[in-house]
Amino acid sequence: MKKKILSLISLLALTSLASCQPSSPTSSSELSSSSSAPTSISQDSQIVQLLSSLKGKSHTVDTSYNVSVIRTDGAVSVSFTTSYTIEYMYGSEQAYSIQGQTRYSDLVDGQEANSRTSIVPYQAYFKDSETGNAIQEELTIQNVVNTSIASIYDETNGIYDPVIFDNEFKNPWDYIRVDDISKDSNGLYHLDPSKGKFIANCYQVGSSINTIEDVVINVSSTNEITGLSFVIDSLEGDGYSRTNTFSVAYTDIGNTSIKHVKAYNNSNPELESLFNKFKQAKSYTYTKEFIPVDGGSTYYDHVTGYYTQDMVFFHHFDKGHPDSMGREYGDKIYDGGQDYDYKLEKEDDGIYYAYEYNKANDLSPYAWAKVMISSSTQLTYDTFSSIGPQFYNISPALFNKNSDGSYSIVDEFSSTIGQYFDNSFMGVNSDVLSTATTKFKLTLTDEGFIVDTGFIYENQNQDLQFELKAIDSTQLPSYMQAELDNK
Repeated sequence: MKKKILSLISLLALTSLASCQPSSPTSSSELSSSSSAPTSISQDSQIVQLLSSLKGKSHTVDTSYNVSVIRTDGAVSVSFTTSYTIEYMYGSEQAYSIQGQTRYSDLVDGQEANSRTSIVPYQAYFKDSETGNAIQEELTIQNVVNTSIASIYDETNGIYDPVIFDNEFKNPWDYIRVDDISKDSNGLYHLDPSKGKFIANCYQVGSSINTIEDVVINVSSTNEITGLSFVIDSLEGDGYSRTNTFSVAYTDIGNTSIKHVKAYNNSNPELESLFNKFKQAKSYTYTKEFIPVDGGSTYYDHVTGYYTQDMVFFHHFDKGHPDSMGREYGDKIYDGGQDYDYKLEKEDDGIYYAYEYNKANDLSPYAWAKVMISSSTQLTYDTFSSIGPQFYNISPALFNKNSDGSYSIVDEFSSTIGQYFDNSFMGVNSDVLSTATTKFKLTLTDEGFIVDTGFIYENQNQDLQFELKAIDSTQLPSYMQAELDNK
């Protein structure tokens, strides 16, 4: 039966959670064959105490899992590392939370290259004590708390089934038994490898892990479990070698607390006034500048968006590459390379049609060409507001005012806030801001604001600055106004 879980949790996480079922121990022949092979001590009171440190107790789990595939057949070698922070809460109510990220990289001479990062934003689920369903709470950008039952869509029967909390968000230590743990002659504790696989499943990585040979349990001086060290076999295939590493660390045992989502009540009347003014704006100027970072990206670019009702024009000012007459494209359409100028013209049907200034081939001159999203469909935008930034939809209550008068964003949106201040037009939009915003600072100006933000791309920091100005007083550059007048 085909099913799909409808929640914010990642597909990888859900696939693994669905397989998080306790399994029977492996035979003794499948255990580590080292010289200090474990010997079962099923009645060891210390093992009972070890289990009790995590069984039915609130705690936090930090995991790091790596898969590296080394190709020997000429194909590209790759690596990805997934890191999660998972919380379990017991007590008056039971809850589970997860957040993390995965970094994907090509491997060139054993070194990571072309890295990109995918974020799993913070998600929390609470157990409904009456139904056993998993309840999810989400804070929207309008500062409204939405509560919903996490559900599974059955594609075969076309129905929604509620997610049962205990089925999807298991604490694996509630299912580990005393005889799943053994102690070797050196005093090290070992977990049965099959239960190590079960734990890996519950921590979101079990579906892609190689054969686990051994799991050493790290123990504190007070006989609490502090972590797990996995010994994982390499996998040799036809033209490739696949290796895994997996580490697990436990903290805040007995003290982890998962808070319910609450709306904020920050009062920011100046922001509210500006957002409302922008929402009604008939024209404005919006700049986006890529700034080189010490020890990070050296990329520079500057784009100014002239937003008017009849035309929106995105213009590159390439300060590092002036034309043959020394101009930096301040008074002419940019024709310096792949960083095109764009325009969106409003037609009689009220729709904005997109064009880019490019060359059809090396022998042809630069000219306006339709931006196509398919062989037969031009890129269009239905409304003026849909082309620009969407920050005005954010509740001002979600911003914290700093001592210097600037504004920061609440933690819930720290990794996603950048997308709302970016241009919506795809030609000058940075998708990475929707998941990997690394910093944010908004400073009000006499005309609007300046936003300092940034992101990580291919393992490098990239800084950005947005500036809003000339609200309701923006005019197109003279050469573009002339184009418009001559239509």
